[in-house]
Amino acid sequence: MKKLLFVISAMLPVVFSCSSSQKQNGIASVGAKSIDIEINNSSTLRFSEVFDQIDYTPLETTDSFLVATVEKMRIFGDKICLVCDKFLLIFDKKTGKGNLNIARVGSAPGEYKSLYDVSIDQKSNEIELLDMNGKSIHIYDMKGKYKKSLSLPFMSFSFAKADKYDYWFYNNQLLSDKTNSKLVYFNVPEDKIVDESFPIDNHLASYFFVVEGTNFVKRKEEVLFFSCPSDTIYSLASNSEPNAAYILNFGTHAVPADFYKHKYADVMEFSQEANKRQYVYFVNNFTANEDCVLLSFLLDRKCFWSLYLEKNKKTYTTTSLEDDINFLSSFSLDYCNVPFAMDGDNFYFLMSAEQFLSLREAKEAGKGFAEASLGDFKIDEQSNPILVRCRLKKNI
Repeated sequence: MKKLLFVISAMLPVVFSCSSSQKQNGIASVGAKSIDIEINNSSTLRFSEVFDQIDYTPLETTDSFLVATVEKMRIFGDKICLVCDKFLLIFDKKTGKGNLNIARVGSAPGEYKSLYDVSIDQKSNEIELLDMNGKSIHIYDMKGKYKKSLSLPFMSFSFAKADKYDYWFYNNQLLSDKTNSKLVYFNVPEDKIVDESFPIDNHLASYFFVVEGTNFVKRKEEVLFFSCPSDTIYSLASNSEPNAAYILNFGTHAVPADFYKHKYADVMEFSQEANKRQYVYFVNNFTANEDCVLLSFLLDRKCFWSLYLEKNKKTYTTTSLEDDINFLSSFSLDYCNVPFAMDGDNFYFLMSAEQFLSLREAKEAGKGFAEASLGDFKIDEQSNPILVRCRLKKNI
């Protein structure tokens, strides 16, 4: 099933169009900020418009560290975590050196049936892996030694740790005998659902099923939450209902609410009908800090980024990037650029070795390119992706 979900997640995007007073599952969105996404006016994003420094770090390529299709990318301190189907790769964020490879599919202690998300508790120095099929969280030390597992009463696709014992879980459209909600706040020691939101719509669940790259983003003391299909990014706090923080406005490309009321055989038929109408129904990733929100989506099999700046309320929507800071030519966004994350003022994304080599070759053997940023790494088309760090300008 996971392969099918990934294919779907690489097919299209969308959300509902609504005013700032619309309610989602009874939650009012009054006061939420509007992110207006003008797809028809998209243009190349020149890095100098929003960033002041760009660094390229090749991820170490060895037999033990071979990056496959990246389904999720997470940053914890100095670590970059890549979830690649059924294994986890951890790299040093600054050097790109491989730190740890966990690949333990099975049913014995310390093994998992599936791998859907990762978290690193920087206080306890423990790695936590979410096993959706096994309804568990498996915990390892920073060297990969298995410590223990925590049982869950439901199947979950992503999670965020709220404190030592409490977690946010996103259960997608999966019903269980313990909950019929998408979003659950759960206390592990008490094995107790403390709170839950967004009841699963049985009609929608009968055909709509996608897996996003990110559902939770931590922003200082706040946790942001998003899931499809929706046009709203929510702010979460324990013991209170979600609060609408941002409304995504795709204009004429937004899915009308009544479109979801039709009967579809499955998500493939739904996506075909949505594609015909140029609707964006799948936002496959998002990240944020106090100054901006960045999201990615697909339309007509093209990858888009939309970057919203808090201070000037401006949104950049693009299908191509240009690192004019390092005098590189532009390149089109591809599926490999969808995994991204923020850490403070720094935005990180992955660039394929093929993309990087084509840019360097286009510059007459790298003339004008900051070669020092590559260190002694030798890159060829079989190399792991390049980690790109983009530092946001201040006061933009």
